[in-house]
Amino acid sequence: MGFELAEAERVEQALAIARAILAAASALAISIDPTEPSRYYVFTYIVLIGYMLCSLILLFLPGSAFFHRTTPVLIQMIDVAWASVLIARTDSPASPFFVFYTFAVISAAYRWGFPGSIGNGVLLAAVFFILSRTSLGSGIVAGLPTHEVNRSIIGSTYLVLLSIVIGYLAGNEKRLRRENALIARAMGKAKAEFGLTQSMRGSLNEIRAFYRAESAVFVAEELASGSIYVLRCAGTDPDPDFSRFAELDPSRRFVYFFPVNGESWYSSKQGNGIHDARLLNARGKPALDRQIEYPREFLDLYPFQSLLGAKIGFGPELTSRLLLLDPKLKLDRWQELALIQRVVRSVMPTLHNVYLWRRLRARAGAMERARVARDLHDGVIQSLIGLEMQLDVMKHRTESGLAPKASDVERIQQLLRTQIKQVRDVMNHLRQPKLEPSDLVSFMSEQVDKFATETGISAKFVAEMDQVQLPPHVCRELVQILQEALANVRKHSGAKHLLVRLSAPEEDWNLAIIDDGCGFDFEGRLSHSQLDEQRLGPLVIKERVRLIHGELEIESLPGHGARLDVRLRKQTYA
Repeated sequence: MGFELAEAERVEQALAIARAILAAASALAISIDPTEPSRYYVFTYIVLIGYMLCSLILLFLPGSAFFHRTTPVLIQMIDVAWASVLIARTDSPASPFFVFYTFAVISAAYRWGFPGSIGNGVLLAAVFFILSRTSLGSGIVAGLPTHEVNRSIIGSTYLVLLSIVIGYLAGNEKRLRRENALIARAMGKAKAEFGLTQSMRGSLNEIRAFYRAESAVFVAEELASGSIYVLRCAGTDPDPDFSRFAELDPSRRFVYFFPVNGESWYSSKQGNGIHDARLLNARGKPALDRQIEYPREFLDLYPFQSLLGAKIGFGPELTSRLLLLDPKLKLDRWQELALIQRVVRSVMPTLHNVYLWRRLRARAGAMERARVARDLHDGVIQSLIGLEMQLDVMKHRTESGLAPKASDVERIQQLLRTQIKQVRDVMNHLRQPKLEPSDLVSFMSEQVDKFATETGISAKFVAEMDQVQLPPHVCRELVQILQEALANVRKHSGAKHLLVRLSAPEEDWNLAIIDDGCGFDFEGRLSHSQLDEQRLGPLVIKERVRLIHGELEIESLPGHGARLDVRLRKQTYA
């Protein structure tokens, strides 16, 4: 409802500007030829000046506290009244102010679309015909010439025909505006940082509110695992923003994935309990079926009188359906079916990207957890086992009456210090830094300086800018990539020198990490896809680069070092 009021204000603002231009142009035209209108010219000038003042006042009405849902009706009545007075006083059939009726036709079309335009056109035609046959000063004019009568009929007919044409065009334009606004709002709710549930919930609520449906149900099936998830957003919920996905027993798949011979459908319950339906196939053509048989379990869960549904394909990973219960449709049923097809085809790919992003993030997290577990097992745990064995030897020596050697105690202390440092490094690596784009360059510099101090490797950080224009979640991922690369250099490369460069060529952001260590197990330069095909390169870094829609390239010369480049297209985050 808030969107409709905002849209009405936008239309009224545009019409107010057009009205002021029309009034000013009319005044200019009369000043050029002051002999017209010849009859009641003083009164006509006064009315025209009043109309100009009214137009100026109406310029400030949209967006003010006085604007209400009924305001456009009152303004339309004012436009018709002003035009009628001017036409009545200036030779009605041949009045130079007939164009004011044309403006009233256009206004009604852009306010209320085709139906409102037709009704307004018929009303204007009747008023114009009456004014043409009536003199305000002497009543009904008898015995008018035939050409005057014909002019009245033609003018009235012209208004009706104009209202049909303008109403049709304005109705289509209004429908496209509503559709584009819905798609933009629904897509705006789908963001990777919100997560899949919140993104889907926000988009569903926008679609449900647009159709004024009692509730919206989204059901999805993962084709690989067979898992089925259901999300319902009801307008009667006290807080629909806290709806949650519920997992469905696969044996109850038939409840939601019932047979429908079409991609979108609208059904309404008849008196005999049969659901009469209209269906469109994937090409937007009507299907032959005219009935849908819903499972009894589905009807028990969701008692409804009408349902608007659409099938949604998410590639080879998911199949899903969107179901709107008891929607309030404004257009022809076939047009509504075509509209819901366009909406889901525009919005759902964005949600699919969120789904894939979350899967990639979960996969990267699982790889990182596996790496941490491996590091703890191969490093800290093995060292602690060795420490336990040394302490056991010292215990036996003490029991034999021999004092522990100072060198043994010092060796154990050194081992403990080393493991404490390693555990601290693991904890720092796991800690998610809270970064803003303005802090990225300085934070990366601190990480490289810290790496040089702790490892003794000569490390240098170079940045070509002080700040980057990237989203915060991308900055966090870049830091994680840098930390992972530094850990790999320390553990595996045997490098003595390291250079980290953050640059911004014309079309890309580029993070380069260069060392003079042992390199990778290949020679040459490989792209991201080539690394995947040959199963080469660090897995965690590859997945994190993929998460932020970047491209990874690795150049290796065994025995002489390696170069790792992470590139992000600027237009991706423009």
